[in-house]
Amino acid sequence: MTPWKTLTFGAVVLSTRENLAMKVARNNTLAAIAAVLTIFAGWTVDAGTTAQVREKSLHDVSAEAYPEHTATLPIQEVGSDAYPFRDRTVTLSSLPTPLKPGENGNTSDRTYRFLVIDTRSIPTGTLKNPPEALTDLRFFAADESGMVRRLTTDDWVEDIEKEQPLWVVVHGNRVDSGETLAFMTAFCRMCRQVGLNGVFVLWSWPSGVMVRGIARDSRLKAVRADLESSVLASWLASHLLQRPVSLVGYSFGARTVMQAAWQIATQKSVALSDLPGSDARSHDSPAFTLFLVAPAMDTATFDRTIRETLEASPSLKVFVTVNKADPALRWYRHLWSCHGPSALGWQGPFYRTQKDLVDSLEVLDVTRQVGHTHRWEAYLSAPTLRRAFQKTDESLSTP
Repeated sequence: MTPWKTLTFGAVVLSTRENLAMKVARNNTLAAIAAVLTIFAGWTVDAGTTAQVREKSLHDVSAEAYPEHTATLPIQEVGSDAYPFRDRTVTLSSLPTPLKPGENGNTSDRTYRFLVIDTRSIPTGTLKNPPEALTDLRFFAADESGMVRRLTTDDWVEDIEKEQPLWVVVHGNRVDSGETLAFMTAFCRMCRQVGLNGVFVLWSWPSGVMVRGIARDSRLKAVRADLESSVLASWLASHLLQRPVSLVGYSFGARTVMQAAWQIATQKSVALSDLPGSDARSHDSPAFTLFLVAPAMDTATFDRTIRETLEASPSLKVFVTVNKADPALRWYRHLWSCHGPSALGWQGPFYRTQKDLVDSLEVLDVTRQVGHTHRWEAYLSAPTLRRAFQKTDESLSTP
């Protein structure tokens, strides 16, 4: 081979190798870009899913008037544990003619499963005047077949035996009128399973309408839940202070029941002084048992409130659940600022509070039983909470 041919052949080989190297480099670059795009797309989906989960997890926190004029009440039950109602619904305004006690489908025959006190049509401004708000309350009865009927008054309270315990349950945030019935049905089922007896009442407040922005919605709903406590305290003060009363509050509902008990014990509700017979009631010490389930309230506020309540009503008994894995309660401190107060249901009561009030306060650690969720179904299934309910029923049944 001549030198010229040798040089030419070498140049061709080098050119071919260079082209191959460029192709390999180009392919590697394209593969890297594709990998980066895939990772970015996956991160975006995960971020969106996380935001939705966080939005759904913040299941409880109240404010402006959000009257649900188009709220629906499911009326037919099926066998599901979590949501035991069919999709067939009716609006509150289109329910059958309100029933009076003694009529067909009444409450006097004790066929109802639970009763509902509804404040969803009451504006927030009216709640600031509890006596006026009491006149706007709506009452419903849900029977064993799943039918929901509207009652004209709360005269059914007078038909309850004085020895029969009353259970008032307050739900949390982002629960529409349909899910409240599913929530209360599950609660009543749990009560039957552990052997609880008594009259069960659901306090239904307008938490179903979502305000734009998770933090803003939670702050507004927290205000609404606080205002609900004055109406609940006024209603309880006007009826059932001579019987055992158990108040169960889930998430933001815990704010309502805790403050209602505090207002009754300390006579600080605006409506209490305006109620008939308030002077006679001022010397009564109602026997309240409080269950604060996944409480979305400040630990410091709870510490002050429970101490003042116990000073006026030493017979008070309080159960508080704590779940260190609850994502909504962990996020609670960011509602107010970057380093706001922690939620009672995540942090638990102060150590000094537990030590000073050892006879009146019991902390139920359900972290392992409930896990990383804020759903009420998981909390109602916790064995520790069920044992606390059973213990309370046994103490109420003891003469």
